[in-house]
Amino acid sequence: MKKFLKFTALSVVLLVLAGVATSCNDKEKKKSLLASTQWKLMGIVDEETGKLREIVAPLCNEDCSCYVLVFGSACTFSTEQAQGTFSSRTHMNVFCGGYVFDNKPNRFRIVSFGGTQVYEFGDPHLYYSAFKARFQPFFVLENGSLWLYNGENRRLLFKKKLQNKL
Repeated sequence: MKKFLKFTALSVVLLVLAGVATSCNDKEKKKSLLASTQWKLMGIVDEETGKLREIVAPLCNEDCSCYVLVFGSACTFSTEQAQGTFSSRTHMNVFCGGYVFDNKPNRFRIVSFGGTQVYEFGDPHLYYSAFKARFQPFFVLENGSLWLYNGENRRLLFKKKLQNKL
């Protein structure tokens, strides 16, 4: 009976340790999905119609980093609770924030956000405000695309940007 109890106790301890190791491994795997990647905004999808509308950015040329999400970048705003950081810019504003891993696969919740607040109207305003929506925004990585859901009737679609090798 003592051998059985020892075996049971040892089995439980090993199962707990395996669960902790798997949990840490899952977080590292999730972190590597976005770490040091850049994602270019393809447009805004209207939830009701399902149509993609490209951003109108007359002040941003093709080489510009406007509307590009950069993960793993430095952020000057509070990201203490974050498991990763991101930054981006419009032609007038720069911003950054932190995200945490959600309990759903390939889902990341924005937990902090801040940046400059030069007033912009039209598409730049929609882009900037999507990150600070009153409903907690989150990213979903799906089929090679990154989506930003902001709890309203729009979502942003990003495609991974290829890094230039020097």
